[in-house]
Amino acid sequence: MRTPLGRVRAWARSARVDWEVRILSPQAMVAAWIQNRHVPIERLTFEELRHARRTDTLFILGSGPSLLDVTPDQWSYVSRHDSFGIIYSFMLDFVPTYHLIEDGKEHWHREFTKGILAPRRSKLGPSIWFLSERKPRRGYHPRFVPELFPEPARICAFRFPPRLVLDRDRPFTAADFAHSIRYRGTLSLAIHLALELGYRRLVLLGVDLHTTRHFFFDMPEMQPFVERLSPDRRDEAQPYPQMKPRAGLYRRLDEYLVALEALHLRPKGIALSVGSTTSTVPLPTFTAWDGDGA
Repeated sequence: MRTPLGRVRAWARSARVDWEVRILSPQAMVAAWIQNRHVPIERLTFEELRHARRTDTLFILGSGPSLLDVTPDQWSYVSRHDSFGIIYSFMLDFVPTYHLIEDGKEHWHREFTKGILAPRRSKLGPSIWFLSERKPRRGYHPRFVPELFPEPARICAFRFPPRLVLDRDRPFTAADFAHSIRYRGTLSLAIHLALELGYRRLVLLGVDLHTTRHFFFDMPEMQPFVERLSPDRRDEAQPYPQMKPRAGLYRRLDEYLVALEALHLRPKGIALSVGSTTSTVPLPTFTAWDGDGA
């Protein structure tokens, strides 16, 4: 657990990074804020979102190819509950309840995201987009760049939780999850937010860790993005990058999910499962597609 001084140092490091990768200069940020001061923004709190939950079930949408195997009847089932899109899952013909998008931290990536969002902004208007406290420091906010958000923008601000870092190459313990469950990538952050919202049953869709392939690889709109990926990220025979251990993050993402379910969620009566029978993630399979799911 970080000391107060450690937290201050971590904040200073993140603030420096955010300043270095900001979207606009300080002068341009002021001008943009004035220009966009009338852009409609709905700000929602966690308390408001907790009360607005349809059920206790939340579907978390990754970007794996198995998303294309979800049947129309299953999408209908998902739409009767709440859903949480991650990164480019908004390319689906489906509007999630919530969305969490990464900032590419470079001009090309941000401009590309503007382009693919442009014809979808109105359709995505009902979605609530989560915005960490770090993004406005970069100028990533509807007042600065409304083109990077749905129209109208509905946002919920949150504070970035600390990363779970292992002290050595060892299995997870229950104590590891006591202070934070954010481990690797956007998925663990989405699960953190889902728990903050009070959901009791989490179902992973399109979380395919055995391949680098995404469901959008064959979409013409996404070819510029795919072509910029490194060769190993385009090699579909390779596992997802977060399956490769590294210092501090010694356990693969599938090991993290299994440990999180067994050591942290299940003891609290919270279910974590996968929605595809073809998933290689060793978690229980969601089998309530034909039930009411309440």
